[in-house]
Amino acid sequence: MMTEVIVECPAGRIVGLSDGVVDRFLGIPYAEAPIGPSRWRGAQRRPPFTDAFAATSWGATAQRGQPYESTFIPEPSVDGEETLNLNVFSPAHAGGADSRLPVLVWVHGGGYVSGSAIGPWYDGSPSASRGALVVTIGYRLGWEGFGKATSGINRGVSDWIAALEWVQDNIADFGGDPSRVTIAGQSAGGGAVLTLLSSPRAVGLFQQAAAFSPVDVCLSLDDATRVTTTLAERAGVDTSELERMSSLQLQGASVDLAETGSTASLRPFAPVYGDDLVPEPIMDALGRHGLDKPLLIGATAHELSPPDLVDGSTTRHKLSSELFHGTVRRTVDARRRSTAPTWVYRFDWRSPVTATASHCLDVPFFLGTAPNAEDALGPDYPRDLVSTMNGDLLRFVHAEGLPWSAARSAEDEPRVYGSGPAHEEKER
Repeated sequence: MMTEVIVECPAGRIVGLSDGVVDRFLGIPYAEAPIGPSRWRGAQRRPPFTDAFAATSWGATAQRGQPYESTFIPEPSVDGEETLNLNVFSPAHAGGADSRLPVLVWVHGGGYVSGSAIGPWYDGSPSASRGALVVTIGYRLGWEGFGKATSGINRGVSDWIAALEWVQDNIADFGGDPSRVTIAGQSAGGGAVLTLLSSPRAVGLFQQAAAFSPVDVCLSLDDATRVTTTLAERAGVDTSELERMSSLQLQGASVDLAETGSTASLRPFAPVYGDDLVPEPIMDALGRHGLDKPLLIGATAHELSPPDLVDGSTTRHKLSSELFHGTVRRTVDARRRSTAPTWVYRFDWRSPVTATASHCLDVPFFLGTAPNAEDALGPDYPRDLVSTMNGDLLRFVHAEGLPWSAARSAEDEPRVYGSGPAHEEKER
């Protein structure tokens, strides 16, 4: 039975729901709705709610409809204008407690063009029930989030930063500790984590970072200009007309361009360096910024490689290795001068459904949401591996360190999770 739970915080009075184990506050706007004059600007701070805000159902998503026929991670879409919202999952009645729980902020993936923060794989309840406070955030996607508009670029990056600022201002009243924030994400969400780790504007907004299968894609201003020109040409409009297109139209054009590729980049939509949010290429900046912050980073063994080519040398296999494994290696090397540890993992468990240790497969293990992911894992997934990986992530979030040696170079052996569909991870 669900009961109402109320939190009073600087953002106003927020009403959520509790099942007695986890309190859930859904769809809380952390910035002004990106409509009208705000549509092409960075995230704008919003005033406190004048009336109690009912955080009892999922908020609107930047993703419209179903941009792809099928996706590996189920990420629903919700209509509405207040797309810059977040969800908070906390142990029941943690609000106002003296314990000041560590906070995990999750950034979803989707190639910067799709995805949402409300899928069942991203449910923060399992981790909240084990003593952490979880926040999942939505942000602008595709050209709306990362395209070069007349008013600038990196609106999606500004959304991430605004969400983290909201956490700093409000999370204590939900029972969280704003001085113990870990940011985490997978795929494009992992790329977001590396972006924030390298951004001077994000200093002080988090203390640790976890990047799962991150992508090292960062565009120059010239790249962004070419993407805008190409997008307009493919859409049959002048570049000046892009800002008048609907979100659904822009999403369709963005997804189409991302699927067919562009002359500018492997991914036509991604953080763009050259402004105050991302002043230089991310990998360059990682050698100078965030070196005091512990990092957990890794990838799945096969990522995007098809089952019959995981040991081959095909183009797709090489691309997968460079895009994800290469990002891990480059990040470790970029952090050679770090004063904080960099822990590296590799996920080797092969799902009987995909026949590989495929892209995204580690997410429900780390987040403890495997019961929601049986379509991808099969019914006989290793429960003890879920306990181990979710336990390691929570150990990291609690700043307790991890039970394997930190890497000092890209050649160091990673911690390997799983070894096959019949593998059973031994409890430590």
